[in-house]
Amino acid sequence: MKSVRTFPSLAAMYVCCLVLSACEFTYSGNSSSGDNDYFEEPLSSIVEKYDPALQSSNMFVSRFRDDQIKALHDSLSAPLKEAVSIEEIRALHDKIINGAGEISEFLPQQWAFRSGVEDGHDVIYSTKIVVHEKTELFYILVFLDDGKYERIHGIKIENRYPGEGVMAGVERILNGGS
Repeated sequence: MKSVRTFPSLAAMYVCCLVLSACEFTYSGNSSSGDNDYFEEPLSSIVEKYDPALQSSNMFVSRFRDDQIKALHDSLSAPLKEAVSIEEIRALHDKIINGAGEISEFLPQQWAFRSGVEDGHDVIYSTKIVVHEKTELFYILVFLDDGKYERIHGIKIENRYPGEGVMAGVERILNGGS
């Protein structure tokens, strides 16, 4: 799979594109049905099969918060590990923490999933809203839609705009907006 990496300026708000190209979407859903997307709710029956993706996403955010760079790198798929070094994960971590501040919180049962196709592979985008000291960010992790959802095949971290719903933000980000 092809990997694209960019590390834009601080003004672009910490976008890390390790996400694959050429997206098609077929399913989307999130834990909130109201105006507040930063909300915990058990997985619905429609998305309960994505529980391993939610758990892997929570583990990624926890490791990011706890500065466990090697463990973050170890959670990547083989192609992404080859494309992204531990040093690049360290640089991403430091850039986000230096700009957005430390992670204040995230809700383990806050979830948003969107299915898609990237480079001919079915994928699931798992999105977490992560509160940092200075701002809120979307952490979008890409998993092959293989039923396992253990290895991360892409990462995109970007600013969440005030009042922006999680699904609108995911659409904006995956369609190349910043």
